Amino acid sequence: MHYINLERKQQPDSPLELRWTGKARTVVSAAVCAGEQIILADWSANVTALDADTGKKQWSTRAEEGIIEQLFLFDGLVWALDLKGNLNGYEMATGQCRASYPLTPQSWGLRHADGHIYFIERVDRSWSTRRGRAVRLDLRSGERAVFAEGLFDTENGYRNNTVLLHKEGTVLFFLMPDIVKFDMASGALLQRWNIPQCRALSGLIAFGDSLLGITDVEKPTLSGWRVGTAEYLTHNPNPLLVITPTQTLGYPLVANGVYDYTTGAICLGEGRYLLEAGEWLFLYGSDAGQCALQSLGPLPNRRGWGNRSAGLFKVEDTILIFQRQERVHSEDEGYYLQAYEYVVEAQTVRPLGLPLKTNPHGRNYRGASIDQFDRGFLLRADARYHYLTWTNKD
Repeated sequence: MHYINLERKQQPDSPLELRWTGKARTVVSAAVCAGEQIILADWSANVTALDADTGKKQWSTRAEEGIIEQLFLFDGLVWALDLKGNLNGYEMATGQCRASYPLTPQSWGLRHADGHIYFIERVDRSWSTRRGRAVRLDLRSGERAVFAEGLFDTENGYRNNTVLLHKEGTVLFFLMPDIVKFDMASGALLQRWNIPQCRALSGLIAFGDSLLGITDVEKPTLSGWRVGTAEYLTHNPNPLLVITPTQTLGYPLVANGVYDYTTGAICLGEGRYLLEAGEWLFLYGSDAGQCALQSLGPLPNRRGWGNRSAGLFKVEDTILIFQRQERVHSEDEGYYLQAYEYVVEAQTVRPLGLPLKTNPHGRNYRGASIDQFDRGFLLRADARYHYLTWTNKD
C-alpha cells in the first residue's frame, strides 16, 4: 500500500501541506484556535498552547483531572472542564488560571454563547443516576438556571448527551427521548420533538431551518411508523434523522454504534445541502414545499470496522470529506485519513492524493478527529497531532 506517513513529516501529494506534527502524553481530546495560538487539552489533564505557525510550545499547565470536553474562548481566557467538574479559565498569554467554577463531575456537552455555557449534568454525583438536568451558567456572575430535567444515556456515555446552540437565541437539549428547544435568555420552553424508544442521539447539527442527527432506537425492526406528522423509514438501529419545520424524515444507515459517527452539512445554494452521516452522503432540498432526501451512497473503501467518515468541510470553494481508514495484521498497519473532494456537478467524490498515516495501530488507539481553523486542519490522532493547511496547488 502506498501512503504518506505524517509522523515522518512526509508531505501529502495533494493541496494539503503538512506544517508541523507533535505528540502528547495521552489522547489529545480537544483543540481551539486563539489568534496565533492553537491550544490543546488531553486526557492527562494538560492544557498546552502551541504557536500556530511553527507548532512550538508556548506554555503548558495542568488541570486536576483529564479533559474530554471541547475548549472555548471567553473574556481573554481559554476555558476547560476537567473530569472532576472544575471549569477553569486560563490566560491565553501565560496559561495562568484566572477563573474557576465548580460543576458536578458528570457534566457534559458544553456549548458557549454570549458569556453563558449550556450543558447537561447528572442530578447527583452517583454514576448510577439516570436523570439529568439541562443547565445554563453565567460565566460573569456564576448564576445557574435549570431549564429541564429528564432521562439521559448512561450506557453510551457523555458523547450522546447532545447540546446544540440553535439560531435566533435558542438552545436544544437531548434528554431521552426528547429534543427540547428553549429560549436562551428566559429559559422558556419553545418546542419539543419526541423520538420514541430513542436511547442515544449523535452529532445533532443545524442546517438552514432543519436539524440532522443519528439516532439509536431500541427495536431494530420498526418500519414506517408515525408520530403525529413524523414518519421514520428505518429497518436498523441507527436511522438518519432529519427534522424540518414541517416534517421529520428518516433514512437507514448501516452502522456499528451511534457514538463514533460524525454528521455534517454544506450548503450548495438555493436551499440544497450536502449531508454526511457516518459513512453515507445525502442530498437534501425542497421542491414545491416538499422536502426530499436523496442517498448518494457510502464513501469508497468501506472495508474494515475502522473505515468511516471523519467529517465534512469546506475551504474556499472546495468541499472536502475525510475518511478514517484502519489497516491491521500487515506491515503498514495503523490509522489513516483519506481526503476526498466532492464534485458537485457529478454528485460524486474523487480522492485527493494518497492516504495519510496519522498514528500507529494498537490497543486503545483509534482514528483521527479533525478541527478546521479557516484554511488549517488539525488532525488529533490519539496522542499524535498534525497540522495541515490548504495550499491551492493542483
